[in-house]
Amino acid sequence: MSHVVWPNLLPLTLRLHASEAILGTGYPLEAFESDEFARPVLETLLDVARGEIGAIGREQRSDEDVEAEGPAIDAYFARVGSNLSHKTAQLAGKSKLADVLLGAFGEVLNRKVCQECCRRPEPQGALAPCRWTKLSEAADRSAMAERGFCLNYIRTAFDFALEATAKAYEDACGEPLQTKVVLKTSLTMDRNAELELAANAWTTEDEDDLLHKRFVTVSFHVESTWMDDLLALPYLALHECLAHGYCGVNIQDSEAERSKPFHEGWMDCVASYVLQQSLQSGSGRFSSIGDAILRQTAVVRGLRFNRAERPARPRDVWHWIQGEQALHTFERLFVRALTRSKRFGAMAVEGIAREQVVAFSLAVVSQEVVHPRRSGKM
Repeated sequence: MSHVVWPNLLPLTLRLHASEAILGTGYPLEAFESDEFARPVLETLLDVARGEIGAIGREQRSDEDVEAEGPAIDAYFARVGSNLSHKTAQLAGKSKLADVLLGAFGEVLNRKVCQECCRRPEPQGALAPCRWTKLSEAADRSAMAERGFCLNYIRTAFDFALEATAKAYEDACGEPLQTKVVLKTSLTMDRNAELELAANAWTTEDEDDLLHKRFVTVSFHVESTWMDDLLALPYLALHECLAHGYCGVNIQDSEAERSKPFHEGWMDCVASYVLQQSLQSGSGRFSSIGDAILRQTAVVRGLRFNRAERPARPRDVWHWIQGEQALHTFERLFVRALTRSKRFGAMAVEGIAREQVVAFSLAVVSQEVVHPRRSGKM
């Protein structure tokens, strides 16, 4: 599959790994930004990263460079780490937060990403790391598609979203759906102004296999990718997988455009419910930062459905909002019906209503109910 490659792979990987390191400290980003000694550490890391891009570009990585530097990402991280240590030496010991941040970044920059990516148990032996020379481009792209540990957080977020979505559809439909949803990554020249992110996502179909294969592409404005984007990835990926990846309608059909905005608003609410339930289960890759992901999801969705800022936006945006409103109205009807039945306690009614709304929504748009060749509506 297509993925972000050299030289943009370098700063994107660094920014994602550095953001993970900050999350791992247990302190919010705002705490480091407000500390007079920790803040320069953050700024220096990004300054060093920007300066390194031109120094290790594809056109300058020769076979001699490969032999001298070793694996590409590992060599880059080592170089950034050396420069960061040199430029921030005077900040060590100045404050607890500065030391915490220096330690976290040091651990990340000493990580052997390529080495770990190429490690295999005996007796197969290790794989060859990416060289990122002009001659190795095809082989490197293949390795990225198959393994790509340098983009591991993105893959992990996508896999989490895919698994949560597949389980939700299976629960609703009674059996697993057969659609295969595949991750791609790409670059964008502009930030996502609507959601105030450096990341965006969309879904496309395989022209040779419309019924059974779709692609979710996650794109990045590399120069500004940072913590908010990292925390938003599970939501962005889950929205795409749930609203479009497993949707039983030909999503690129011209007829589908008529109801797509309404569908987007309705199914975005369903996606947020599935995300919340999956994160609050207390297990899995994101259990330790689940609360931070949910807070960021609330921020992003608040921007997406901000009525006060929408008057000048296209008509489709209002259809999004109408879809959201319709979902919540439908959910309230379930609550009223369950309340009148008096079979459930007050505390349980809302949870049961939400479960039923999610199940109904997924069953309606699944391939088991709506055949893409028979209907263009979503």
